[in-house]
Amino acid sequence: MKKITFFLLFCLLSKLSYSQTINFTVSEFQNLPDTCIIFISALWCSPCIEKQNMLEDSLKFHTKIPYFVVYDKMKYTKEKRESLIRNKLKNTDYLLDSKYYQTGGIISVVSPKKAIKKFYIDLSSQGYSILKDEDLWFGNCIIKKKNNIIILKSDKTPEIFVEKILEVYKN
Repeated sequence: MKKITFFLLFCLLSKLSYSQTINFTVSEFQNLPDTCIIFISALWCSPCIEKQNMLEDSLKFHTKIPYFVVYDKMKYTKEKRESLIRNKLKNTDYLLDSKYYQTGGIISVVSPKKAIKKFYIDLSSQGYSILKDEDLWFGNCIIKKKNNIIILKSDKTPEIFVEKILEVYKN
């Protein structure tokens, strides 16, 4: 009986450590490596999923590049992520923090577009320089280089978008 209990406890702890999620705020952003790639994704956005899968396919061959994904909290479940994303390169999922979805003193959910705009404004207010003045949106990529932020937007095919990300990261 003790062996079974120990085994079940071990399995539970293993699962918990593998599928950790962290609410993403500017503080979490500041704790990321000085130079890294952050992909902004949403499980309800099929172009985002396509770009994320292609980016992660490419990053398998660039293992020294620090890479993170921030998901829209709306409609996110680990099960859905596991069914849509082919290659999970990190054990931690970041979810855009609830504070970006709230307005004023009364808690009310705002649209994901407003939530991500609030995060963008929060970054700017903390001294980060936005080098390319693009709107931050799901399916876009942030390259963090110390206090500089480069936002890459994809209007082209995912293959070209991935090449562009890797090129900007290396420069």
